[in-house]
Amino acid sequence: MYLYSVWVFVNTVYRNKYEVSVIPAQARAARAILKLGVREVAELAKVTANTVSRVEQDEAGPRGPQPVTVEAIKRVYEDRGVIFFESGPGPDGGPGVRLAR
Repeated sequence: MYLYSVWVFVNTVYRNKYEVSVIPAQARAARAILKLGVREVAELAKVTANTVSRVEQDEAGPRGPQPVTVEAIKRVYEDRGVIFFESGPGPDGGPGVRLAR
């Protein structure tokens, strides 16, 4: 239990330090906008299809996605014109994605 607690703390600090800037809903939306399958994204990001699914589900714990993996997947989407943003216009605007013009 102690080692797991330490892992959770370190992973949380690591995620906050490097600001993983993609939430699961954004990852799912980006893939949908581009009409890519999980396997296609996995191949392009050089990760497994299960890893792409974990990023989209934000599976917590030691088997959850690492920030470097999330960033690799994010780069696949950005290279194809997806723009990630933290909040939208107006008081109720939240994180989202859109295609570049």
